[in-house]
Amino acid sequence: KIGNRCARKKTLQSLLGDLCEEEGLKVRKMIKRVATRWNTMHGVVKRALKLRPALDRLVMLPECNQGEAKTHLKRLRLTDAEWSLFSNLLPVLRLLERVTVKMSASSYPTLHEVIPYMDTLNRKLEKIHDDITQPAIITHGVARALAVLDKYYSKTDDSIMW
Repeated sequence: KIGNRCARKKTLQSLLGDLCEEEGLKVRKMIKRVATRWNTMHGVVKRALKLRPALDRLVMLPECNQGEAKTHLKRLRLTDAEWSLFSNLLPVLRLLERVTVKMSASSYPTLHEVIPYMDTLNRKLEKIHDDITQPAIITHGVARALAVLDKYYSKTDDSIMW
C-alpha cells in the first residue's frame, strides 16, 4: 500500500527522494503495483527492500501522519518480520518473473519451448518448498503455485504434440 500511495502522490515522492538522499540511497520512486500485471509485484518488493531505510522514516514523519487516523502512513509501517518476509519472497517473485518474461518473449510460445521452462520452474519451486528455513507462509504460497503449475502441466498429458 505504501508503494501505491507514494507512486500516486507527488508530495510523498518528493519526501521519499529527500530521505533517500539523506540515507545515501540512489533516489528512486516507488513502483505502483498493477493488479492485472502480477509481475509488477517483483518490482515493488525489490524497490521497497532497496528503499527500506527511507520508507521506514517516511511513514513516521509528522507531516505524513496528520488528519484522520485512517490516512496516517505510520499504520503502513512494516515490522522487521514483514521486511524479512519480503526478503524471502523476492527470490520466488524473481523466479516467476524470469520465466514469464522468457515465455512471453516469443509472439507464439510453442509447447517445445514452454515445457522446459515449466520443468525448471517446477524444480526450483520444489527446492524452495522443501527448504525448512523458509517461513511457512512462503512454503504455503509456493505449494499453491506448484498446484497451479501441476494443473497446467497435466494438460500436456492429453496433447498429441508432446
